[in-house]
Amino acid sequence: MAEISERREVRVRGDDATFGFAAEPDAGRLVIREDRGQGDGEELCALTISDREELSGFLQGLRRVLGVEEGQQDATPIEQRPQQGRRASPGPRGDGGLPTGDPGPRASALAASPGAPPRAPAGLTPPRRRSARAGVSRAATRPTPHRPPNARYPPTLEETPIPRPALARAVDAMLEATTVGSYTRIGHAVRSRLERWDALHELDGADRRVVVTGATSGLGEATAAALLRTGARPHLLVRSPDRLEQLHERLRGRLAGELVDRITHDVADLADLSSVRAAAHRLTVDGAPVHALIHNAGATFDRLGYTDDGLERTYQLHVAAPLLLTALLRPSLQAAAPARVVTVSSGGMYTRRLDVEHLIDPGAGYAPLTAYAQAKRAQVELTAAWQRRADRGGVDAHVMHPGWAATPGVETSLPRFATGMRPLLRSPAEGADTIVWLALADLPDVEPPVIWHDRRARAVHRLPTTRAPRGEVDRLLRRVADDVGLDPAACWRHDSGP
Repeated sequence: MAEISERREVRVRGDDATFGFAAEPDAGRLVIREDRGQGDGEELCALTISDREELSGFLQGLRRVLGVEEGQQDATPIEQRPQQGRRASPGPRGDGGLPTGDPGPRASALAASPGAPPRAPAGLTPPRRRSARAGVSRAATRPTPHRPPNARYPPTLEETPIPRPALARAVDAMLEATTVGSYTRIGHAVRSRLERWDALHELDGADRRVVVTGATSGLGEATAAALLRTGARPHLLVRSPDRLEQLHERLRGRLAGELVDRITHDVADLADLSSVRAAAHRLTVDGAPVHALIHNAGATFDRLGYTDDGLERTYQLHVAAPLLLTALLRPSLQAAAPARVVTVSSGGMYTRRLDVEHLIDPGAGYAPLTAYAQAKRAQVELTAAWQRRADRGGVDAHVMHPGWAATPGVETSLPRFATGMRPLLRSPAEGADTIVWLALADLPDVEPPVIWHDRRARAVHRLPTTRAPRGEVDRLLRRVADDVGLDPAACWRHDSGP
C-alpha cells in the first residue's frame, strides 16, 4: 500500500501576512514561508528533519497552540478543491481531533495507511468526555467520515487569523519543543523575522565600557564586532597577545579602522587566578566604570587536569575564575549602575543536575562533555542566586545559551557533530546576538530563574530530576569563595532553597 506522501500544511493568517508551515515527508523537510499576498512570498527557511513523526508532531502541536482545527476528510480531487483561503467546514474530532497535551518532538499525526484519518500524536490522545444522557463516550458516537481508499492528499486545514505576537509565541514554543529547530540557524531566522527584532547596531552602546572574556574567536569575536557597531568600547581580556593581533586584522577587514581602534585589552589567563586578580586591579585602579561584563571564555578538555591553583580545569575556567572576576569588578559595575553581568552557558546544561562534589573533582569518572555540562549548570544556578537577591546594587546578572553555532570550540570538541550539522549551525554572529542584546538592550521584566535564548526568557529546567537539592547552591558558593580566596560575604548568597 502506498503511503500518503503529499505535504501537510498549516496556514495561519497573521495581521500583516500569511505564514505557511508545511511538512514534506518524502523530502524530509519542514518549510516555513511568509506570503504578504502581493506575489512576494518568501521562504524563510527549510529545516531538514528525516524523522517523519517529528515533522508531523511539529504541525500537530502548532495546530493545538493556535487552535487550528483539522477539517473534514475531503474526497474532492485535488484540482477541484476549494481555492486557498476558503474556510473548511469543521470535521468530526474522534481520533483526528486536536490533542490537549503538550506536543512532543516524536509525536505523529501521519495517517497509518491510505484511507485512515490522521492519528493524534502518541501520548496526546484527547480526553474522552462522557455523555450526560447515555453515559458513553461522545467520540464513540461520532460517525467516521467516508474517504476513498485511493485518496492521496491531506485533510483541509482552516486558516485562522491571529495577531503576529501570538503567532510568534506559538511558533517559538514549537521550535523550542523540537530542539533542532530552536538551536540551529532555523530558530534565529524564524524568530528574528516573526518577532521583528531590532538590529543590534541600533542599540545605544555609546561609550559604554564592556569587558569580554574569550574574545579572540568564535562568539567572543562576533560579540566584540557587534559591540563596536553600537558605539560601545569593548575591553577584551585575552590569554594570548598574538591572537589579539590576529583578531584586530580580521576586524579591520570588516569594520572601519576607527571602530577597531576603540578596542582596549589586557592579558588575563582564567586558568591562573593570580592573573585574574592582576587584570581586575588594572581595570579598577582608575575608578572607571564598567557597564557590562560578559563571561564568554570556555573550553572542554580531553583529560582530567588541574591548574596551578590546584583546581580542576573545567571548574576553574567556567565557575571559579568568572565568580572571582565578577566580585573584583563589582565596585566598577556598581559605579556604572544599572550594569549587567552576562554569562554564556550552554543548552547542554539541561541534561545535568548541580552536583558540587562531581563539579569540583570528577575523579576517575571524568568525561569532557559531562564536566562541561556540569559547569554550565553551575553557571545557571549561580546566576539564579544573584537574580533572587534584593540588594544587587544596580547590577543585574543574566545567563544565556547561544544554540548550536559554528565556532572553533565546537569544531575542536565535537568534530563529527560540527561536520554533520554544518548546514544548520548558526553563524557566530547569530549565536552572539542575544549576548549583545542582554548587555545593552532594555530588557522585559521576567520572574527568575530564567536562561535566555534568542531574546526570550526560558525555563532553567526541562526535567524535574535536574533541580538542585536544597542547600546545594549555598554549598557551591561557599566552596567557590574558599577556592578563590574570597570572603563568602563578597559573593552573593542563595538564602531560599531551590
